[in-house]
Amino acid sequence: MKTKTFQFLITLFLLILSLNSVLFAQSSDDRIKSIEATFPVIDELFSAYVKQNHFPGMAYGLVLDGKLVHKGSVGYSNLSDNIFANSNTAFRIASMTKSFTAMAS
Repeated sequence: MKTKTFQFLITLFLLILSLNSVLFAQSSDDRIKSIEATFPVIDELFSAYVKQNHFPGMAYGLVLDGKLVHKGSVGYSNLSDNIFANSNTAFRIASMTKSFTAMAS
């Protein structure tokens, strides 16, 4: 499972890296259009990642210049009641807060 996670993160990183040079060389309107064009690719990456790793569900967002520009969700927040995950779903993140704290330091 670590290999799949690593492959997913590398793919996502390469996508963002390839967009970086293109996005900063454009006007603001062109930059936004270029970013919006990647949303289906990002959605597909997360969907495939959830399916490959048999996660019940996931919600995600893309922040650009301090603003949420895209959000999505895949799968279920409650399997027994067949409730789909959405951007308002509260997931238990357990020890993940340690990663956020470390990155903020």
